[in-house]
Amino acid sequence: MKKRYREMVNTRKVYAAEAFMYEQWEFDELTKQRSLTYLRRLANRIWKGEKCKVSMPEIRFGSGISHGDTQYSWCDGETIELVPTQQDILTLIHELVHAIGCDYHNREFVEIQTYLLKKYTKTDKKLITEAFNIW
Repeated sequence: MKKRYREMVNTRKVYAAEAFMYEQWEFDELTKQRSLTYLRRLANRIWKGEKCKVSMPEIRFGSGISHGDTQYSWCDGETIELVPTQQDILTLIHELVHAIGCDYHNREFVEIQTYLLKKYTKTDKKLITEAFNIW
């Protein structure tokens, strides 16, 4: 039970850090809605750059999965589906971290996510570190 509770708390921390980024203009590069072509190209660059051993998931736009009355993007390892309000770099990289093999929103997940954001975007590295300073 403790492990499941910890996972829920960690997930809330990650989602809160990302929600903060959506509210701040300094992160516009990451949260601006992008075309599917743009996001696929970025994902391909990341996948090749990181020499990922598994096949890159198919990236598509769709209706996502429902949680309550909200639709969310998802990744099952083979597919990443981005909902209309999350067709951005921040969400793409979040889902790519899952595809790389991080199932849980834990410290390792955040470390990989921040590493990819810093390496593959022009957003200020210090701002990214501060936004994800959740542990």
